[in-house]
Amino acid sequence: DRSLEAAAVFRETNQAALLFVAPIDPEKHFMDSLSIPMASTADQFRKVMTQLGVPAQKVNYLRGPATSTMDEADRIAAYVKADAKVKRVVIVTSSFHSRRAFRIFRDRFEKAGVRITINVSPSRYTDFNPVIWWRRKSDASIVVTEWLKIFYYVLIGQFQ
Repeated sequence: DRSLEAAAVFRETNQAALLFVAPIDPEKHFMDSLSIPMASTADQFRKVMTQLGVPAQKVNYLRGPATSTMDEADRIAAYVKADAKVKRVVIVTSSFHSRRAFRIFRDRFEKAGVRITINVSPSRYTDFNPVIWWRRKSDASIVVTEWLKIFYYVLIGQFQ
């Protein structure tokens, strides 16, 4: 859902580049250890974006691995701080994650001294339903996990 949203935002704004922080890739590392070739998450993302009409040269990724939203925010803040041309960042994320993502990016950018506009674009391509989240086990799990992560960030994460 995030890939579809990222491509849609790119097409709608027609002025940006996509910046992606490479996550930990445990499946790729495992397959590599077995000498079985597998594309990295970053390579898969770039391929999906080009199939969705985003020019390959507009898809950039920062080397990771990022293990959390805080890691992603810190890496992107450092990138933005080094590039004075960047005036706005749109965070593409899953709908259930948008509140926490915005807060983390806002806090981490402020901590890094980055003063730019931050917008969040929650994916419109998700099957998560916030209105009846308790009816499906997968949605209930997402809600409980997200609230635990918000709780952790408020109590501990924001001070790291």
